[in-house]
Amino acid sequence: MKKYNHHPSSMACSMLINSTRKERNWQAVSRILAIMRKLDVKPTSDVLGDAIMAYHHSGQWDQALKMLNRIKKLMPGMKIPINVEYLFESATTTHQNGMRA
Repeated sequence: MKKYNHHPSSMACSMLINSTRKERNWQAVSRILAIMRKLDVKPTSDVLGDAIMAYHHSGQWDQALKMLNRIKKLMPGMKIPINVEYLFESATTTHQNGMRA
C-alpha cells in the first residue's frame, strides 16, 4: 500500500470538528485533536475555539473549560474567539453562583 505524506490543514480539521457538533460527538473531537498532535498540525485559534464549542454542545463542560484554561496558560497571546470567551465567562459565573447557593 502506498503511503502519502499529505497532512490535513487546520481549516480542514476545523470543518471536521464543526461537523461533530450536530451529533454531539465529543469523542470524535478528542480523536481529531489527537491526530492533529500526532501529525504535528498546529491548531489555530479557530480550531481550538471550534473544539471548545463542540465539547460545550456535547455537554462536556469540564472538557471545554479545561481546554480553554490550558490555552490561556500555554498560549497566552492566542486570540480566543469571542463566543468562546463568552462561554467561559458564563460558565464561571454559573459555577460561582452554584457554589454560593
